[in-house]
Amino acid sequence: MPNILPGVDTNVFITGQPNWAAARDATSGTGVNNNSSILSVRTRSFLSDEVYRVFMAFDTSEITVAPSSATLKLFGHNSDDAGLIVVKVDASATGDSSTNFVAGDFQKIVGFSTGNSLAGNTTDYSSALGMGSWDHNDHNEITLNATALQDMKDLSEFKIAILSYNYDYLNVLPGAAKTTNFRSMNVSAGQAAERPLISYVAGVAGDTPAQARNKRRRRRSKGARGRGFASKNISVVTGGKTVANGFSED
Repeated sequence: MPNILPGVDTNVFITGQPNWAAARDATSGTGVNNNSSILSVRTRSFLSDEVYRVFMAFDTSEITVAPSSATLKLFGHNSDDAGLIVVKVDASATGDSSTNFVAGDFQKIVGFSTGNSLAGNTTDYSSALGMGSWDHNDHNEITLNATALQDMKDLSEFKIAILSYNYDYLNVLPGAAKTTNFRSMNVSAGQAAERPLISYVAGVAGDTPAQARNKRRRRRSKGARGRGFASKNISVVTGGKTVANGFSED
């Protein structure tokens, strides 16, 4: 199962705002953090309102077939129920897998709508993830959806933003500071295994991700007959059918 690491991961944030709307709907952030070993998804509404978003960019130029599945893995640090969701970043954002994101990328999210919930407006790459099972000592897994899988194939730069689902995404005023933290690419060499990554199952040429998953399910259901084949693309013609690795083609 191949893994790809982000070329760049960045906190783009805005702080010191007089109210929630000024922080959440700002067209530009007040700063970025490209060097911390910890990334934060954060919202706060108390004296000084602020919003932290995480932006990542992956070089997916070598993926020529949509993966049949993919999982974003974030090594947890701590959290207090900000909730998370992964959404698509606009292609006009400055950051990419070899260029840092900038404060001006704060609102560069596809379909961002000021003053409104983002539900139904953004291009979501995942479902919402609650923090009830957030692991502070291991990678937390976020399943990427079919839209994300297709973009991993179609785009040479796969850019994502990770937002607080409960507050930033839904545009709900937080009653207190809510933060979810996880490791970044900038960890020490001894913590290299804690870096964020996308782990994916390579797709099959000509298949949609759903078709590839269905084929794997059918093969597993054949029991002993469907196990033990390490080679691919081995086929013979028998009885008018082409049989590949012991399975009749559909």
